[in-house]
Amino acid sequence: MSVKEHMHRLMSEIGPLLELAAVIESDDGDGWILAIDEDDGVLVELDDEEGRIFLSAEAGVPDDEARPGLYETLLVYNAQWHASGGVRMALDEPGGAVVQMLELPAAGLDASRLAQVFVAFLQALSGWRAVVAGSPGGADSLDASAPRSGIPV
Repeated sequence: MSVKEHMHRLMSEIGPLLELAAVIESDDGDGWILAIDEDDGVLVELDDEEGRIFLSAEAGVPDDEARPGLYETLLVYNAQWHASGGVRMALDEPGGAVVQMLELPAAGLDASRLAQVFVAFLQALSGWRAVVAGSPGGADSLDASAPRSGIPV
């Protein structure tokens, strides 16, 4: 079975397993939106040649005043790859939205493992959304929700 066929099978299983609102496939068949509800979802993209998938979701757009401190927090977090479970943070464009990303090998990935990763990814995303929105506690609130070695990569 090719990597693409494997991922198509997984995407057909993951929606019911996680009780997602929908699993929407891209026109080229190399990407899916795992819709949590009608307003929120996680993008899953397949790099067929490398045999990897990439999960990404927007964490929000920071206020102009918060950007310098938040950007520093993002850079420090990215340096903590051993504690983050491989989750990385980026910007979708200069001055744009903060995006949370995770790269996974597709080989050996089954629906149960993908579901575990997805749930941990959403937990981390919830923490980052609070940080980007400027909730009380700021970067400190990230510690409670950021994944440690909890993302089974």
